[in-house]
Amino acid sequence: EIESALDRHPSLKANVVAVSEIAGNKQLVAYVVAAKDVNALDIPMLKNHIETCCTPYMVPSIFIQLEGLPLLPNGKVNRNALPKPEAARAEMADQTLQEPRNPHEKAILDMCQQHLGIQGISTNTNLFSIGGDSLFAVKLHNSIEAKFDANVTVADILSMQTIIEIAAEVKSRCESEGPCKSKEHTYIVPFSTTGSKPPLILFHP
Repeated sequence: EIESALDRHPSLKANVVAVSEIAGNKQLVAYVVAAKDVNALDIPMLKNHIETCCTPYMVPSIFIQLEGLPLLPNGKVNRNALPKPEAARAEMADQTLQEPRNPHEKAILDMCQQHLGIQGISTNTNLFSIGGDSLFAVKLHNSIEAKFDANVTVADILSMQTIIEIAAEVKSRCESEGPCKSKEHTYIVPFSTTGSKPPLILFHP
């Protein structure tokens, strides 16, 4: 169903979706080949496209762009020859490496590397193209709250893409609210704001 949804997107020529175990967790990985006239794929757009066709838990957490899919002599995809997600996403994270420019970016970088389980992430890398998902956003929110006591919500993190954006928001909130200021919590957090199907609401007793 996921592959069929991606097949219908005009920016893709081919795709295959596989399940891989990363840092002890099973995750969906989408290997995608761009259409002839497309250079760089818009990963958030592809995720939103899948959400309109499938349930949110079916959206792959990692997208790996390839020049072409490895094939067997019979024309089927050689899944054993697909690149390992750990190596591929580390390479993606290291592209055009941009180092942290201030203490806030350095702190957020350390948190992201810990929660994603990879090193060498560039501060301008799209975190949600290298394994970031709603669970990652919750963990990052907890780490930010513990270190900075800043009123940055899970929804805020999900709406951002890079360490630069998140760190700038944290810095802005710290400066405007002051340290150790009491925070207003938002208890309803939308993990997905797209799609036409009935919402799934999860709560902790």
